[in-house]
This record gives sequence, C-alpha cells and structure tokens, in this order.
Amino acid sequence: MPGWIGQPLHQGAVTSIVAITLAADVTLVDGTLDYWPATDPRTITTLATGLTGQGGDLLATVDTTLLANDAYITLFG
Repeated sequence: MPGWIGQPLHQGAVTSIVAITLAADVTLVDGTLDYWPATDPRTITTLATGLTGQGGDLLATVDTTLLANDAYITLFG
C-alpha cells in the first residue's frame, strides 16, 4: 500500500542488511510483503506474511548481499 513502508525510502539505494519498517502513522492488522527484480516481475518472492504492528515497527529484514545487483520492487498488501 502506498505510504505504508517507513523505511527504506521510495526509490532509495540500499546495501547490506536492510530493515523494512512500518510508516509512523500506520497500524497493521494483517499484511504480506513481496519483492521482485524490476526487470522480471514474474519472479515474485514473498518475504513475510501475517505481518502486524504499529508505526515504526520492524516488518522484515533483507540481506541485499544475497541479491543480484538490480533494482527491486517491493509490494506491501
């Protein structure tokens, strides 16, 4: 959902271990976090399911050293 991810910032460059947090003004009851390379949307990977939390809470972490050097799309729903 647009605006529901607090960090990392939209179109931000990330390296190493990246924390994905919930935006400050959001309360989450049940969510799923997926990602895929921008060049290949057929390769969706589910990072986490059943997510809950309050603004600023950690949703997931991603170790970018395990990913190919590319742009990635994150979908939260």
